[in-house]
Amino acid sequence: MKWIFSSRDASQLSRFKNMLERAEIACVVRSVQLELAMPLQPLDSELWVVNDDDYAKASGLIKNWSGPGTPA
Repeated sequence: MKWIFSSRDASQLSRFKNMLERAEIACVVRSVQLELAMPLQPLDSELWVVNDDDYAKASGLIKNWSGPGTPA
């Protein structure tokens, strides 16, 4: 499993997760529960690609969708 993206914006993270799942890339979100338990702490949620072999494809999709100059 490899980390691919972090954000405090839950809607952005959800869009990326849905996009990867439509491309048949298994992924999971981490840290969401901790964020809910500690609402005053600004914590990033993380998107992880389950299969390491899918990482390159997933990274390319996120970079293309984010646009130039946006780190992924």
